Amino acid sequence: MHACFHRPGPGKWQIAGLCPDAGEIQRGRRLRWSAVLTVCWTFLSVSVGGGQAGRLNDPLVAGGEVESFLVSADNQRVVYRADQSRDQTFELYSLPISGGAVTTLNDPLVPGGDMFDFLISPNSGRVVYQADQDTDDTIELYSVPLAGGVATKLNGLLVPGGHVLSGFLVSADSGRVVYRAAQDEADTSELYSVPLAGGAVTKLNGSLAADGDVSLVFLISPDSQRVVYRADQDGDEVFELYSVPLAGGAATKLNDLLVASGDVKSFLTGLDGQQVESFLISPDSQ
Repeated sequence: MHACFHRPGPGKWQIAGLCPDAGEIQRGRRLRWSAVLTVCWTFLSVSVGGGQAGRLNDPLVAGGEVESFLVSADNQRVVYRADQSRDQTFELYSLPISGGAVTTLNDPLVPGGDMFDFLISPNSGRVVYQADQDTDDTIELYSVPLAGGVATKLNGLLVPGGHVLSGFLVSADSGRVVYRAAQDEADTSELYSVPLAGGAVTKLNGSLAADGDVSLVFLISPDSQRVVYRADQDGDEVFELYSVPLAGGAATKLNDLLVASGDVKSFLTGLDGQQVESFLISPDSQ
């Protein structure tokens, strides 16, 4: 088991996370520490049993920093986001948890391009990331082997002005990726499903009402069978809850008939005290 640290200032070190096998409490702590990662200077790993801490990232350019990281579920590799080679140009890197050769995961970025967000698949096979890799300011979704290799674009062809939106998930069986995008209409957020390594893209939501959108929060059931999403699908600004098979099919409305001006709304309070939209699926997916 290893702990990872960052350096917020000269002579100061703070723990930033632990490998996934450190238990539920430790994983919770890692989430609380995630805000600190935005100011990290460098990145280290050390056995939790003690020993010499070793820097994981390659040397950074002046002004560069490691901004965020994840550890694969098999505890073998670390993936991190950093402006390592060029200040303010963030890319994605992978290396063994105990240190070693650092591999750039994203393809070369266009001038002005950046890598924004990423997830490691539960089977530790691939990394899914968002970047304006091919066209500046056009964010798309990619999948690449965890240890490096050919990156595959996951999203379908975008309409002019379209882009992949924030928020994507990998199913628990590592079979598919679900993402939101303004893919078919530039100003309309819809929900799509695609195989993890790339392939045919399926739209999950039903036809939307005029000005309708799929909202930010959606969930994949633990058994990797269905996706639950919130949308004003049947009436503009009337948000309801729907369930659809993960690979596509007919969407089923989950909520009962709403009263006039009613909405499906659920909010949780985050660690920063801010309310965030959320809902839950039971562990047995029932």
